[in-house]
Amino acid sequence: MKPVLFFYGTLLVGSSNHRIIRPFVSDIRPARIKGAIYHTGYGFPVVDVEADGQVLGEFVTLNDPATAFSVLDRYEGVLDGDFSLYRRIEVDAFMCEAVDNIPVRTQVYAVNPAKLATIPGLERVKSGDWLSFMKQRRSIDEA
Repeated sequence: MKPVLFFYGTLLVGSSNHRIIRPFVSDIRPARIKGAIYHTGYGFPVVDVEADGQVLGEFVTLNDPATAFSVLDRYEGVLDGDFSLYRRIEVDAFMCEAVDNIPVRTQVYAVNPAKLATIPGLERVKSGDWLSFMKQRRSIDEA
């Protein structure tokens, strides 16, 4: 299997930064992982994979993993080590359309646990669905 990533925020299809990853994607499927997603108040989310709950997103197969990881690690700032907001880690993902519920190992850019408590005003996205949360938020702002 080619290297895969799980996206949950601004890299999702239809989101503001999907263009960054699109050239490296060969397949996208709806999926979920264990954890909690939070709105940072800055237009992007973070995921805590240690929290209870589920996060909805996309399971993405990469056609050029070396270049994709280079671009994304720089974009997500993981090259800064302990100072980074994110870290790229392995987790189990579950395909939304699968009936067998067998986990698939994937990588995700999750929040650095040392940084989670330093982000002021985090708002948990109770549905676990970033796109729905942002659509609802925009419709409230426009009302």
